[in-house]
Amino acid sequence: MANPPQRILVVRLRMLGDTLLATPLVRQLKRLYPDAEVDVLCQPNNGAIFLHSPHVAHRRLLRRKAPLSELRGLIGAMRRRRYDLAIDLHALPKTAWLTLASGAQRRIGYRKAVVRGPLCYTESTPRDQMPFEYNARRNLRLLGDDRVDFDDLDLEFPISPADEAFAQRFNEEHLPGKTVAMYVISQDPNKSWPPEKFALLADRLSERGYTPLMVYGPGQERSVREVTDRMRTPAVIDYPMPTFPQLMGVMRRCDLFVGNDGGPHHLAATAGLPMVSLFQISPVEWTRPHREHQRFVASTEVQTPCDSCGRFVDEPFKEIPADAVWEEVERVLEISEENTG
Repeated sequence: MANPPQRILVVRLRMLGDTLLATPLVRQLKRLYPDAEVDVLCQPNNGAIFLHSPHVAHRRLLRRKAPLSELRGLIGAMRRRRYDLAIDLHALPKTAWLTLASGAQRRIGYRKAVVRGPLCYTESTPRDQMPFEYNARRNLRLLGDDRVDFDDLDLEFPISPADEAFAQRFNEEHLPGKTVAMYVISQDPNKSWPPEKFALLADRLSERGYTPLMVYGPGQERSVREVTDRMRTPAVIDYPMPTFPQLMGVMRRCDLFVGNDGGPHHLAATAGLPMVSLFQISPVEWTRPHREHQRFVASTEVQTPCDSCGRFVDEPFKEIPADAVWEEVERVLEISEENTG
């Protein structure tokens, strides 16, 4: 058997949700190779997910539009590190070339281009050979190791004591009683369910005793108010904007998540919340399988073989009935109440 790697690089630039889905791979690398040091190449934004990870030795940060001098410095630092193994989870031209430039002896990635795959990776797998599979599990298959535990899929996002303290203060000041975190917008308008339907759900949840917490980022308040202005009941919308780690802490103090696909959906999954998420794309890659309390609703237009829990409806995404989503919410609430009762 070849010598186990001592220095490993995981390449995962940007995309907060996809980065959370990479955390099971990072954890299992440390389990498979306990004496190895695992580094992560990321951007400052998604790098926050690994800042307090017990499995990560070093974060190598690359700004999104880094100048050539910064890129040269990064490549020099990677080569001096003498990686034994590099794993590219992004499979973009930029990340493929960075994986090659790392100088790692063994380089693994998804083959998405005829030339780039064989040139940049020593081992590559066509992504279309692993369709209809949860993204976190598909990442694990890249390792090609019989010792991998494909059921070890918990997402991780440890945060600092200061961020925990912020979340606790936020909870005490803004979240009276049971709280439903609602993500009613999306960076992609095509992935955003209509505001009048979210308003109807929020009112029904209020009547069930849940306070709606509207989750949003800088510059998105106007879009959120398109929902709250249609509501008959109050929602939490005016609050100090949390950082992504602080939002993780806030999410852990919520009781339920309902919303569009996106970063907050993955935070809710990381927190283990009961949840119902709406998908404009196939939910298979983004919803953990066999989780009765974490469900999806999507159109049959994107239906694929699926071992996640939820339902496909006949209507297009924007026309998915509020009643269909509410039925899934009630199912999740029933499961949650049984577990806590």
